[in-house]
Amino acid sequence: MPLNWIEQDYPLSFRIGALRLGTIRLRAASLEYPFLELGTDISIPSLSREDFGGYEVALIPGHPYELTPPAVSLTNGLIRYVRNLEVRYLVDVRGTYREYLTKFSSKTRHNLTRSVHKFQELSGGRIQWQVFATAGEIETFYSVAIHISKKTYKGSMGAVFRKSPRSGNA
Repeated sequence: MPLNWIEQDYPLSFRIGALRLGTIRLRAASLEYPFLELGTDISIPSLSREDFGGYEVALIPGHPYELTPPAVSLTNGLIRYVRNLEVRYLVDVRGTYREYLTKFSSKTRHNLTRSVHKFQELSGGRIQWQVFATAGEIETFYSVAIHISKKTYKGSMGAVFRKSPRSGNA
């Protein structure tokens, strides 16, 4: 799959502690690519300034890694700034449901199977599975998750998805 870059406006804020000194807006190329297909090699030997024809920022919203990257580095005339690192929990959805279940103890398999059967009954016998992998697909996920989370027990206590990550307040 070729890398797909989309244009977006990128605000770069300058701060000293909580004091904001100002913000400039930069023309950015944002990577729209399935997170898990990037691999864990964060080196960018094939990219250079010339690859981005006038863009001031190349934004990669998330990238798996094995070794913790430095906060700031210089490669091929590009400055890499790693804004934050976070732990993400993912489920490998390759294979069948039965293969997935073999990873668990018999009690956990029983509980998962019971939950799926209960969910199937409550949904009128139809279960729709969908994978959300790109930044654009995550927007769709959030719109669905916000709606569903309001109907849950935790949702009744106020623990719901509020806004999408692109709105800056997940």
